[in-house]
Amino acid sequence: MVVPIGVAAPAYFSGTLSFGGLMVTVGAFNQVQSSLRWFVDNFSVIADWRATLLRVSSFRRAAAEDDEAGDESDRIVLAEGDSGHYRLDRLAVFFPGGSTRLREESANLEACERVAIVGERRSGKTSLFRALAGLWRWGSGTVTRPRGEAIMYMPRTPYLPPGSLREVLAYPDPIHLFETDAYETALKEVGLASLLPALDTSKRWDRDLNEDEQQAVAFARLVLHRPAWIIMDEVLDSVTGEAHRRFLQILNEDLRHSGVLHIGRSEGHDHVFGKILHLILARTPVEPTEKVHTAPA
Repeated sequence: MVVPIGVAAPAYFSGTLSFGGLMVTVGAFNQVQSSLRWFVDNFSVIADWRATLLRVSSFRRAAAEDDEAGDESDRIVLAEGDSGHYRLDRLAVFFPGGSTRLREESANLEACERVAIVGERRSGKTSLFRALAGLWRWGSGTVTRPRGEAIMYMPRTPYLPPGSLREVLAYPDPIHLFETDAYETALKEVGLASLLPALDTSKRWDRDLNEDEQQAVAFARLVLHRPAWIIMDEVLDSVTGEAHRRFLQILNEDLRHSGVLHIGRSEGHDHVFGKILHLILARTPVEPTEKVHTAPA
């Protein structure tokens, strides 16, 4: 109220502006001021709207890019083949921002064989893992799975469903398929004998256990099920020390009849893997004479 009155006061006191005119001037000034202040008063609302719009537009752009990538290539074919054989042929995986593929054109995994797929950081290892699990089909090539043989997948962060520890270990099968002795043996093998009294206790195990204990529970699940094939996403790279040694021992002893395909950064792990495959970004130059490298026994 002070500014418009101060500006119009000389005209009012000189008699050239009536009191009504002074009030009209004040009202007009306040109306202009309110209009100009709209952006200031609504700045937080505008910022929220802009952030939402950017997220939606980014999602739409990513979806459009995925569609374009899918138009440029075939989908990965998931086929069933002879038991005892897991085969990868000309496998390439498309993911947002690029694509990755195996340097070796084809690879045949035999029953009980240990194979490592190694790749640099950000080379699409997790995308390859999802493709092998059938969760991501954008790409090209063929994945031939053994007909009628169980395959278990181990992501970097184990999935521990809500429920009792017995249900977590038996997942995805019902608990009555395994004897109590089998549950206890599996926990002892991975160094979690302290959890035996809590076998039938229901809780959020993914929150109650630390990362190493969650991985140990995932390995106990493998010991319990003893699948014909195991596919891992950087599992052995994420553990060190005693846990790493124990998990390798389980693979060599309890799971010696299981074929293992480990996707990770290192081909070491005490020469557990007899065959090494290489994952590369598609833009990386490739020598056509590259062959599958066999690690020393």
